Amino acid sequence: MRAKRSNLENDGLLRRYAPRNDGKVFAMTRLTRFETNKTIVMKIGFLETIKEKTDKELEIISKDAIFYSEDERFIALNELKLRGKLNDELTETKKDIKRFREEEPKKLDFIPTYKIYGKWQHWVATYIGGPLVAGYIIAENFKAFNEHDKAKKTWLYTIVATILILIGAFFIPEEILIAFPNAIIPMIYTLTAYAFMYHFQNKNISAHKISEGKFFSWWRVVGIGLIGLVSFLLLGTVAYLIIF
Repeated sequence: MRAKRSNLENDGLLRRYAPRNDGKVFAMTRLTRFETNKTIVMKIGFLETIKEKTDKELEIISKDAIFYSEDERFIALNELKLRGKLNDELTETKKDIKRFREEEPKKLDFIPTYKIYGKWQHWVATYIGGPLVAGYIIAENFKAFNEHDKAKKTWLYTIVATILILIGAFFIPEEILIAFPNAIIPMIYTLTAYAFMYHFQNKNISAHKISEGKFFSWWRVVGIGLIGLVSFLLLGTVAYLIIF
């Protein structure tokens, strides 16, 4: 039992062990993506019966992603590895499962007391208020995630992007601006900011959500968007007066 426990723990599978009333040991683990807050008891006897499976049965279990969970498939692959029956195809399957487990959002060990902005809240506020709002929301989320260096860099990129957008708006020929719908420029910087947020914060936002963390209200989002819009128009006016 100690050897089995050690092998499983080395692969990062088991969160902890707990004794049953009959003295046996069963695994407490996380089985589903969206229930990672709860430690769910694995199928009773699965760890005990897995030793009785033939190599062919274990191979079937390891490949069946519909009926068996990632944890159960992982256990089957570990057993095949102990028997020396892990071929190249099954090794790749094991790597894929480990990669999936590492990439999926994990429930935090606590319920967050701080609030953050969601991805669609960021989209709406950015489209209304412009790049300054985009940078503000992303930076505030970074602060909430205790990534203050990234928050500072976000403000730097925001300032540069805002200046480039204003310069572009002034110097792009009028005939070109007329040829494009008015929504094109806001859509471009909104999509760019959303892609930035998704790349750097999607995992943390998802973990916050499944950990029952709270988000700022939509009233606040719309308000920030309107404040950003007024600020952006004022900056544009000042820049126009300075340049021309």
